[in-house]
Amino acid sequence: MERINHIKAYILGLLVGSGKIDENTFVIDLPFKKWGMEPKRMNIIATDILTKICQYFNSSYNFNVTYEIGNGKWLIMPIDNSDISSLKKDLEYLGLPIGGFLLSSSDLSTAKSKLTGINTASFLSGIFDTRASLTLSHRRFTDDAPVVSIEIPGSTRNFKLVVQLCSWLTDLGSITDQILYNHPNQHSASDPDYKGWKKGFKIRFLVRSFLTQYSFSLQAKSIDVTKIEKHQKKEEQIPCILRKLRTPSPVSVHTDQNSDELPIEVRNKLFFHYHHFCAVLGCPHAPVEEIEKLVKDKNKYINFFPRLSKGTKKELFKKLKEIQSEYFPELEISTHKAKVSRLIEHRRF
Repeated sequence: MERINHIKAYILGLLVGSGKIDENTFVIDLPFKKWGMEPKRMNIIATDILTKICQYFNSSYNFNVTYEIGNGKWLIMPIDNSDISSLKKDLEYLGLPIGGFLLSSSDLSTAKSKLTGINTASFLSGIFDTRASLTLSHRRFTDDAPVVSIEIPGSTRNFKLVVQLCSWLTDLGSITDQILYNHPNQHSASDPDYKGWKKGFKIRFLVRSFLTQYSFSLQAKSIDVTKIEKHQKKEEQIPCILRKLRTPSPVSVHTDQNSDELPIEVRNKLFFHYHHFCAVLGCPHAPVEEIEKLVKDKNKYINFFPRLSKGTKKELFKKLKEIQSEYFPELEISTHKAKVSRLIEHRRF
């Protein structure tokens, strides 16, 4: 008999997705925010937790869980004095951490090698139930291309897990639509001083591609994803390794390019495309030859002096003076006035 069955796999997926273990207890944070606070969904979610999830814990690990709601979150936790030692041993068996916020230090390589069939699907469903979003704002620019977005907090700094998870899903037949990495070259490509770039990771799949292999265990999400799938008209992406990349927009050298918030693998490096991260981080599905072409022409894609467009006139002039004094000391800044109507005639502006 396998040590990890599909029920245990689902529980362990929940913990990896949003669990925090502190010695002999844990909390699983279902970050549902407004979506999970709507009355109809609240009833379905509560039923799932009190029946399905509670039953799973009881039958697999011989203790019960309860839940609390606060600040837009649903918190699942064991009742007092529960023995979670068997659960921690199963995490260790899959090479997963047994303390702290698991998502920050999880490495999926052992789990991928030991889980098969329905156990794999159940483990991933646990991660999806905690991390996958169906929020309207994630659906590209139109309902014709609805996506499932797997949201991973930037605070985890776990670039490796993002690549492992996306690569695993690709191996199983779901084709990535796009990835956003928690890096200034993606969240602040044209503004080298923007401090709000730490917006986290997003692995996006068009809904139909997601549903060919997976779904959610929580009924509320399963119902919603089935509804939005009916709107999809956009064709699926071709496999990553076969993609031809469009000419990217130039990226600026951000002031946080060398931030300690970035792991050493991506620190103090420029990236021109999300596949560039995938290639550097060793994803076997990355279109390496396409990335090599971009890197070969790197000088075309680096914007050393991005157009200044934010701030007051005084602030912009001060920034220009700093650039001039550091890089062009032999030149002077000249100014001239122009009518807006005249500028509009020149589309290059």
